[in-house]
Amino acid sequence: MVIIVKFGGSALTDKASFETLRSDALNRCSVAVSQALAAGHRVIIVHGAGSFGHHQAKRFALSAGLLSHSAAAGSTVTVSAETERAWSAIAPHEQQLGLAHCRASVQRLNAHVVHSLLRRNVPAVTMSAFPNWFTDGKRLVSDIVPPVLAALERGLVPVLHGDVVMDHAQGITVLSGDVIWRCFAVRCRRRRSAR
Repeated sequence: MVIIVKFGGSALTDKASFETLRSDALNRCSVAVSQALAAGHRVIIVHGAGSFGHHQAKRFALSAGLLSHSAAAGSTVTVSAETERAWSAIAPHEQQLGLAHCRASVQRLNAHVVHSLLRRNVPAVTMSAFPNWFTDGKRLVSDIVPPVLAALERGLVPVLHGDVVMDHAQGITVLSGDVIWRCFAVRCRRRRSAR
């Protein structure tokens, strides 16, 4: 049986404090995955970002897309007052730097997750959404489900996370761990039905 586990960013981190890991919660999650493997299950893990990445995503309005992309494309997308304030406080080229900082932050959390799993002899491997998953107007249009399932079939435990991804309509957006988790839940259910 394939188990698709979502480690919530709020459970793994203290969202009120910048890049603050809840090690005890992560340890409990890692032990549970180790036990599931020992019971003969295959596991895919998706985790949120919590206090890793959320601060940068908000500060640089990454979910709303690139200001430069929206302006160049003559976008008529309506954005919130909060996004307008964020965009007005930064130069367009700063968003790209913000994206890089956001991804680096989420990758730091992902390293904590993978190392915790490895300490429990779980063959965890990171399979990030960036740069292979794409959205169009925040709607998922391209993913890496087949390679993730191939890794799973080879005895690995794929670990994915919420991430910044490229968006055809607005340049970039944030793809949440919840969307990734749902994508796998639907695809694995379809696959099981087809057998």
